[in-house]
Amino acid sequence: MKKVLLHIGASKLQENSLNWAKEAGLYVVATDIDVNAPSKHIADEFYNISGKDVKSLLELSKKLNHLNDLVGAYCNSDFGLHAVAEINSQLSLKGCLPESVKLSLNKLQAKEVMSKKGVTVPLGFTMTKSSKYKNLTFPVIIKPADSCGSQGVSFIEQAQDVKIAIDKAYNYSNTVMIEEYVDGDGVDTIGIMHDGNFYPYGIGLRMFSKLPYCFPIHGFSPIELSESKVKLAYLITEKAALALGIKNGPIKADLLYKNGRFTLLELTPRFHGD
Repeated sequence: MKKVLLHIGASKLQENSLNWAKEAGLYVVATDIDVNAPSKHIADEFYNISGKDVKSLLELSKKLNHLNDLVGAYCNSDFGLHAVAEINSQLSLKGCLPESVKLSLNKLQAKEVMSKKGVTVPLGFTMTKSSKYKNLTFPVIIKPADSCGSQGVSFIEQAQDVKIAIDKAYNYSNTVMIEEYVDGDGVDTIGIMHDGNFYPYGIGLRMFSKLPYCFPIHGFSPIELSESKVKLAYLITEKAALALGIKNGPIKADLLYKNGRFTLLELTPRFHGD
């Protein structure tokens, strides 16, 4: 009986994870919204299914599990996380569950929960199209409340640019977040949660484009931080994961570091995209 991995996504960014799954001896079934996904040839089988199509992906996973041994579902973008969690839940696979995925992708609610557990996060609030804003202290970050990949994110220094940034964010979500701007070096961590314990797998420095865009352009590892600071970054990552109820599966954290202090921007139950 084959040990099967359902890999949601087969773009160029998924090339490495597809290859690693094959090298691990797994029978890899890939899916993608793009029928001509550039990395689909790496997989043993390919299905033209969107990562957001939870129903179809769940049906496929049940079929694969009936014929063989489905050992896991994997996605390294936010778009497929709901499907992965539902598959984990219905097939009793170890991994992040639906309630934790839903919480982690609700950026404001996740920040509130993590803050109560002692994790330092940027201050902010959300608004909808019927909300009004006033008395902002600049600079601020304006972004969609439930998007990913820096889509719709703006750095704003003056009031006259706020409306444009909010309208831009609404292209990606019905709810917009306005939060304080926190300066610092971007630090990324990744690891695996297993039965409530965190196993760190890597830390790197992320470089951003110049303001006002703040778009991640590249990164490198190893990072020039002391061993104690690296341990602290991992500890914050673990504390945030447990606060969100993530006890199993991959996690990644986006942090900022300045003057010996970390601020957590977000934590998601997946690895970084590349």
